[in-house]
Amino acid sequence: MGPAMCWTGASSDIHTLAWSPDGEHFAAGAVAVDDPDSMQYNRPNNLLFGDVTHGTIQELAEHYKMREKTESGANSSHAMFASQDPKVYTTVSSVAFSTTGRFMYSAGYDNHIGIWHTDVESVQPILGAKLNVRDQIDILSVNRTHEGVLATAARSHSEKAIRLLRIDEEDPSRFDKWSFHSPKAVSRTDLKILPTALQFEPKYGNLLLAGFGANTRESVFDMTGDLCLWDVETQKALQIHGASKNVFDVEFNPNRTDMPLFAVGCVAVGSVNKGTRSLIRLYDINGVDKFTCPLELECKALDMNDVVWCPHDEHLIAAGCTDSRAYIWDIRWPDDPLRILSHGKSLMPLQEGVKHEVTDTGVRFLSWGENATRLYSGASDGVVKVWDVTRAEENTFIKDLVDTDSGIMSGAFSADYSKLLIGEVNGSVNVLEVGRDDTSLKEAEKLRYMPYQDYEQDEIRSFSLDMRPAPDSGITEANYLLKTNQLRLVPMGSLPIKQAIQGPNYAGPFDQSPDALLLRAKALEFQQSLIVTPGPQCDITACKENPPTITSEEIGDSGRSVDRIPDELRRQWRADVSKLCLVPGKAKCTSCGRPARPLAGDDAGTKDKGIVLCERCSFSCFRCAATNTVEPATTTLSCATCGGLWDIGVLGYECIREPETSGARVQNVPDLRRWGRESYEEFLEDGETGFGDEDNALSEWFLQLGV
Repeated sequence: MGPAMCWTGASSDIHTLAWSPDGEHFAAGAVAVDDPDSMQYNRPNNLLFGDVTHGTIQELAEHYKMREKTESGANSSHAMFASQDPKVYTTVSSVAFSTTGRFMYSAGYDNHIGIWHTDVESVQPILGAKLNVRDQIDILSVNRTHEGVLATAARSHSEKAIRLLRIDEEDPSRFDKWSFHSPKAVSRTDLKILPTALQFEPKYGNLLLAGFGANTRESVFDMTGDLCLWDVETQKALQIHGASKNVFDVEFNPNRTDMPLFAVGCVAVGSVNKGTRSLIRLYDINGVDKFTCPLELECKALDMNDVVWCPHDEHLIAAGCTDSRAYIWDIRWPDDPLRILSHGKSLMPLQEGVKHEVTDTGVRFLSWGENATRLYSGASDGVVKVWDVTRAEENTFIKDLVDTDSGIMSGAFSADYSKLLIGEVNGSVNVLEVGRDDTSLKEAEKLRYMPYQDYEQDEIRSFSLDMRPAPDSGITEANYLLKTNQLRLVPMGSLPIKQAIQGPNYAGPFDQSPDALLLRAKALEFQQSLIVTPGPQCDITACKENPPTITSEEIGDSGRSVDRIPDELRRQWRADVSKLCLVPGKAKCTSCGRPARPLAGDDAGTKDKGIVLCERCSFSCFRCAATNTVEPATTTLSCATCGGLWDIGVLGYECIREPETSGARVQNVPDLRRWGRESYEEFLEDGETGFGDEDNALSEWFLQLGV
């Protein structure tokens, strides 16, 4: 078995998966970020429907709530509210198929149950009904014996925490319902006892088992909980002794002969051995409508994700825990686990200073294979491992089936065990098939994504195309005015921006001020004054038709500093001059013939007019600004004027000899004494020159030196 298909792009962690009975379709539900402070990270694709025959994966976007503007936080501003999707997609907590495969069920935190027709000829499943439950749904369980019967567990401690539904398959919107609850949860609302597990008895389907747990402590588990069992036919509660513990998971014996009826993973309370922190309690019927616990299996793990009873050998039972281990027991020897199977470290960074089993998800996928010699486990280390617990301990590990890019959050086998579905933390779905042993995830086929088609909404939109929606932002209103030609955009002089003016369909408001005409005339005069007459252009058509519309302050850096980078200097010098082609905007160096940036501004009007030098031939000193030539073979830069020496390295220029500060001659500075004599001689020749003129001339010279 190996990867055959894959896809990435769900709203977040894919934590619930299900196969259709024929193994040709699958459903995946994902977590969605929808808390008020993080709504900007909300994404679609929280419910997906896959078709392995055609290699497609279809979005089913019906689990959502309409976005509401928050009172505080990052999403409280009008801009955030108006710019985001009006739909807030919610977590899909459970997915399941009916036993005939005609329907697919989905439930989540939008307080609805979705019933989808999967036996239609359309490209995507059709939503047959959307049942309102009024509470966030954590668990959905389908009865495998009685068609159309399903149960839900809501995040509520009311009398309607557990709902039993019998759906009319001809019209899914019609159904019968019954409500169940935990008496302890209703009487002790301060403990916040909520449902944690729910399952139908698989063989006959006449029993419904639910586990409950309190939620008052944040750092450790609550010890208090409840365990309830009901008869589906009579809706009568059955008595269970020893049902007061916080429940992690429940599991019925899939093929019961002489072993107990069901198992419960729960917190260890009471007289247990040292180091025992959780238990698997096995319950069996004792008398008439009375269940007791004849056997307990002690576990050292803090928390259990799943309890899995082997369908091929009722003596074997396993538990996947948050400490990244799977514990397996043979019920005939209950004192110690038969095997403890370990995974590696989590791929996700965990909180420092806290035990990893508190913050880690651990083993989230645990399933028996086609026989009792195959056990599959997937954990937060991103690896699906294969085990054989019937072998000797040193031979228990078989192989790593697949290594994913993120932690594994869920998994499900098809009915014939020929396909395995894996869900990841990063929103990836991986389909593994028999006969693909030598295939990696990189070689797997990518499922073709198909967005959701809401046929009902499409019909509604077709009747409202001519209706103008109420504006919810200035951008929306402005776009509407432009679209209807009430306003139009025109250039604003030579500036690189546009302005909005009245269009041919302008309908007000109108300025009735008496000086409106004068203000408009002044505005027109001001705008025309901003127009800059374009200078002479080259012969290129693009230059003629697109004169620059920016000011000199906006031109920015010429980019000359790029030519001073050491690697650029070496690259230009090594280039063959005969093969160089000048790019537009550059000239040829007068000295070496290599590309050089032409002089601009005041530099263009110097006495050496017409001489253009590249940076290698006119490298300015960092200290005295004197012009130097950098030799091609040297790795240093030496200034002949100030005596400074720099090493030309990979990271730039490093000074290895400081320039001379005393007695060093500064270039292009005239001898003031000589200039004084010349000035005095000119003064003698000009008889009309006064003392004040000479003083002004000296002041002007020193000011020029400062500039």
